Amino acid sequence: MDLDAFALFERHINPGLAGLLRFTGLDRVESHAEGPYVWDTEGKRYLDFLGLYGTLNLGHRHPKVVEAVKRQLDRMPMSVRVLVSEPTARLAARLAEITPEGLEMVFFGNSGAEAVEAAIKLARAYTGKPGIVTTQGGFHGKTMGALSLTPKPEYQDPARPLLPGVKVVPYGDLKALEAALDETPRR
Repeated sequence: MDLDAFALFERHINPGLAGLLRFTGLDRVESHAEGPYVWDTEGKRYLDFLGLYGTLNLGHRHPKVVEAVKRQLDRMPMSVRVLVSEPTARLAARLAEITPEGLEMVFFGNSGAEAVEAAIKLARAYTGKPGIVTTQGGFHGKTMGALSLTPKPEYQDPARPLLPGVKVVPYGDLKALEAALDETPRR
């Protein structure tokens, strides 16, 4: 095990997670990955069931993905966001083609939490209503808005006060959902 990297992680990033990893016997440091597998610095192979939350659904270092990334890096590493990006515009058009009629606009986010933040803003702008209903047991991220919709005291308490107007209902409880809905538009 690379004790230096693990110790640095524990000291400077997340001591709680380091303790949990040590407790579960997973106090390892990753070395490399290929396809569905990840190896630690001791050479032990693990099957990666997380897949970076779905972004690696073709596995680690899939040859076609690596080649596409290399082509883009040779052309331009990342859009400057000041000018229009042709690949981004073409992807948005393709998404509009395959989604239900009337869904023409696309928002590209960098993470699920950023998508939740955008959804909060879009819903408030469209409905004119300030309230948000979320369910117990859900996880939406740790940015301020997303955290407000993630009813877990261990995440929320250190960051209070959160967004106002959030109501929490049990998952799958239609009556509780209906009771929580507020039809009053904001003024």
